[in-house]
Amino acid sequence: METKDGFIIRPIKETDNAQMARLIRCVIDEFGVSRTGTVYDDPVTDCISQSVENVNTEYWVIDYGGEIQGGCGFYPTKGLPGKCAEIVKYYLSPAVREKGLGGMILDLIVRRAKEAGYTSLYIKHSLRLVKPLICIRNGDFSCWMVNSEIPGIRQPVYSC
Repeated sequence: METKDGFIIRPIKETDNAQMARLIRCVIDEFGVSRTGTVYDDPVTDCISQSVENVNTEYWVIDYGGEIQGGCGFYPTKGLPGKCAEIVKYYLSPAVREKGLGGMILDLIVRRAKEAGYTSLYIKHSLRLVKPLICIRNGDFSCWMVNSEIPGIRQPVYSC
């Protein structure tokens, strides 16, 4: 668990599912991203805690007094190379943006994925949601960002 200014970053619990799903859908609406065929209508969005019960899969939330303010995880998505995981459901409420918490949770996810044995990460994004994504390069761990609006475009964005 990591803390900053009363915010706690901790593993997701089943009781967080409804709040996290609501937050994800609010952020999608806030940025005007399409709902169809996205995380918005993905049934997994309503049961994130159950979807990360497998080995080498995690999801963490930003909690402030029992209210979920953000989350991020990693998952070995089907079709990715062997030691590559996808960064999943990385969403932040307006209350935590610009406070460094987005970077904290992303750094945690990258560190935990590396500890789980992954050598690379992948994140699919919309151009409208890319502003909060801050990336660092360092060492032998890589992350690939794929723009969902321009199929086939891959850009290295994170390594640690």
